[in-house]
Amino acid sequence: MKRNNPTEAILAMSGGLIVFYLFYKITVLLIIALCLIVVGLSSAFITSKITWLWLGFAKILGYINSRIILGVIYYFILFPIAMLKKFFNRKNNLKSNPSNFFIREHVFIKTDFEKPF
Repeated sequence: MKRNNPTEAILAMSGGLIVFYLFYKITVLLIIALCLIVVGLSSAFITSKITWLWLGFAKILGYINSRIILGVIYYFILFPIAMLKKFFNRKNNLKSNPSNFFIREHVFIKTDFEKPF
């Protein structure tokens, strides 16, 4: 479901600014929130432009953050685990089976294809 209501976006932005004002006591945040509310109630054109800018910023930020989060997960979690597994399993893997490839000598018959699962 796609929601495209600029008034809701302005209300969410001003609500977020008010919450940040309550935590950090920065009066500029409260002033900006009140200005957003006034603009949101008075002008539909300006409201739609502010919403368009905000959603464009959110899309860019989401694009960047997803790459940063995935990169951090890969380089700090998955890569070290793979290196540790490779380091500790090297001796056992080389002695028992130097290759994962094996030759299968099997002649296919009609019943192999009738019920494959």
